[in-house]
Amino acid sequence: MKNFKKTGVIFVTMAVAFGVLAGAVAYAADDPKQVVKYRKSVMKAQLRHFQAIKAIVRGKVSFTGLLANQAMALDLTGKGLTDLFPAGTGPDKIKTRAKADIWQDWKKFEASAKKLHQETAKLVKIANGGDKKAAAAQFKAVGKACGGCHKSFRAKKKRKKKK
Repeated sequence: MKNFKKTGVIFVTMAVAFGVLAGAVAYAADDPKQVVKYRKSVMKAQLRHFQAIKAIVRGKVSFTGLLANQAMALDLTGKGLTDLFPAGTGPDKIKTRAKADIWQDWKKFEASAKKLHQETAKLVKIANGGDKKAAAAQFKAVGKACGGCHKSFRAKKKRKKKK
């Protein structure tokens, strides 16, 4: 009976360990192409929310009641931004406009992502207050944070040559 209990405990321990390991391997095994595709999708979503906010604060559309929603969406898509750049998804491994500087100076990249999140969080608060003029000013700060990160960490888009 003792051997049976001991064998059962070993079996359960091994099964749990295997399950944890399998989960870790499944997470680590994300296809870099799919990660980059997902990352691009999130970045495009951020761009669209940014453009919607821009149209509102510049008076191109009268959807001021939706400003807070767009600001919140922009803020939410920016949360966990650094998670979208795991090792193995840089230009040394896959076609991407993300510069190798991201992984070479990870602390600077994290600081840039944090700055963006701080600015979008401020925009959410201001937009919820309903002050369109203050929101427009904060929107400029968000744009500066976005552009600063792109300038440091995103390669310019290659233009296609005309034939």
